[in-house]
Amino acid sequence: MSENKKSREGNVVRIAGPLVGVLGMTDVRHFDVVHVGRSRLIGEVIQLSGDKCTVQVYEEGGGLRVGDRVVSTR
Repeated sequence: MSENKKSREGNVVRIAGPLVGVLGMTDVRHFDVVHVGRSRLIGEVIQLSGDKCTVQVYEEGGGLRVGDRVVSTR
C-alpha cells in the first residue's frame, strides 16, 4: 500500500495562475481531485504525461510554492 500512496503524491514544479505543474504522480487519472499545498487547496487533474501532470486549482492559490506537496484523493 505504501507504494500506491507514494505514486498518488507529487510536488509542484511550476505555477502559472490557476494551473500547477506537478511531478511524481504516476497513479492518477484525468479529472481526479487533488489537494494542493499546505492549505490543501482543491484542484483537478486536467492533463497527464507520464509522471507529470497539470492541475487546475479551483481556489485562490496565492500561498502556493514550488515544492509544495500534491495528493490525489481518488
